[in-house]
Amino acid sequence: MLDLAPFYAAQGLALAAAVIELVAYRKFDKRRLFFALVVSNLLVGTHFLLLGKAIAAITVYMASLRFLLAPRLRWRALPWLFFSAPVVSTLLLYDEPMDVLPLLAGYFLVFGTYKHDDALVRRNFLIGNGLWLIYDVYAQALVMAVVELFAMIGNALFLLKRRSCRRRR
Repeated sequence: MLDLAPFYAAQGLALAAAVIELVAYRKFDKRRLFFALVVSNLLVGTHFLLLGKAIAAITVYMASLRFLLAPRLRWRALPWLFFSAPVVSTLLLYDEPMDVLPLLAGYFLVFGTYKHDDALVRRNFLIGNGLWLIYDVYAQALVMAVVELFAMIGNALFLLKRRSCRRRR
């Protein structure tokens, strides 16, 4: 008989991470926001480990490290550091074509974080969230798929609102 306990535990961790992120974005204190994102990403990484998706877990753990260190360090090579670990893990652990999606999603999210124009940030995040959504559905990370869908909707609405404001001028 198939043991579904790891699957349900993974979905529970994803739900806890989603609640933490929702609460975190209601806070205006940047330090607390980044701490909440660190905790949330640690839960999501463990979620992927329980689902047997090591490459996705490493990518998310690096995002957690990024949120921990990025506010404190202003080093130009920092985005490359955060992107290199998932590249190495993908090369070492590659098993199937879908294993590339977390790497690509991480690329757009990491480099979107370091953009100065809000529209470029949102476009990068929209693409990254879309790639994570595809991967989440494939990996049966159902709660995370819903979270990514809401993130995509939020980013798309931001871009549409910005576009309509520019047309009025």
